[in-house]
Amino acid sequence: MDEPVRKAFRNDGAVLLKDCLDAAQLTRCHAAFDWAVANPGPHASSMFDGTEQRSHVDNANPLAKDHLDELVTRLPLGKLFAELWGSDNIWYSAEEIFLKAGGVGSRSAWHQDTAHLPWAGEHWGNAWISFQPIPRQNSLEIVRGSRHGIQYDGTTFANPDDPTEPRHREEIVRRLEARALRRGPLPEPQLIETGARRLGLRDIFGNRRMLFTVLVLSAGYFGSTLGLYLYQNWPTYALVDGLGYSESTAYGIIMTWSIVYAVTPFLALVLMDRIERKTLVLSMSVISALPILLLGLSANSTVVLVAGGAAGIVTGIVLTVYYAYIPETIPTEARGLGSGIIISVGRVGGAASGVLGAALYAGWGRAGLMAVAAASYVVFSIVVLLFGPRTANRPLEGVTADDLSAAK
Repeated sequence: MDEPVRKAFRNDGAVLLKDCLDAAQLTRCHAAFDWAVANPGPHASSMFDGTEQRSHVDNANPLAKDHLDELVTRLPLGKLFAELWGSDNIWYSAEEIFLKAGGVGSRSAWHQDTAHLPWAGEHWGNAWISFQPIPRQNSLEIVRGSRHGIQYDGTTFANPDDPTEPRHREEIVRRLEARALRRGPLPEPQLIETGARRLGLRDIFGNRRMLFTVLVLSAGYFGSTLGLYLYQNWPTYALVDGLGYSESTAYGIIMTWSIVYAVTPFLALVLMDRIERKTLVLSMSVISALPILLLGLSANSTVVLVAGGAAGIVTGIVLTVYYAYIPETIPTEARGLGSGIIISVGRVGGAASGVLGAALYAGWGRAGLMAVAAASYVVFSIVVLLFGPRTANRPLEGVTADDLSAAK
């Protein structure tokens, strides 16, 4: 048996095996079927009884044991299942008989056998055999992979107009009621205030934990904004004065950096939910330091071109993470105001970069300017890593609950 067939069975829960029974084996199976219909067992029933869509169903007829024990020894089903599962031992359980006649029999209601019978595990299955050619719309249907998902309530098999009619609904309700009674009476419902209480500056500055969070994030965002504008405000001067490029070439390089930057939000999307926010801020800040330093030290055109594009992408990821991280650290009632304070402090870094950048470029040149920009990213992100709250894959209520309770 091919591995794709085994894989399909493991993943989908069903496979089609053609021509696995010869004419003689099919004849024996048909004879066993006819005998079972003529000699119903204690479990025989009529699906959708009382309607014109009724069909004959029988399962595990003890009267058929001698007939079936002899039959299974003449069929290759045991060998097929052994190869399908990679197992040395296969046990036969029972037969299932379905007879739909007259062209009016209803479709069997969709169901999972495990909702009706105490079966579990990977190594069990049914071998379905049809004795007549039937059109596709009347064939057995399997919902691929359904055995890997939710196990639903079984169906009653009694209502052709509602194939989802649940079998165990009354039992489920009874169990839930019994469980609730064991835990004692339910507490009186508590009224919940509608609308959020808005917190002001006094609430933020009066809450030490919230104020500490605001200060930590303000410092981190200030450092990243300062570093960003230190290297982004001076590339033209660095390219023209420091490296001797013409202005047209310098602007062409800067335009290339701007185009490459377009991949930044997609990379941030991939990384942000996989890595803790503050860890991602530090790691991207450290990575950004390398291309920023190369911008200050290298005179090679290719290195400068690649370093500038890489610096734009990685520093852009840092800012994108901050835009998601900052609101997550502030309680809902103060989110707008708290985030505004942090962003405003960060913008001070952008304003300061103009004066500081001019002084650094005049005193230390291109290398000194880029070194301070790289250091600004790394140093201030360490503060966030050490003292910023953890938010990734946590409910925001859990992140800010202590801050909020202390502010009320």
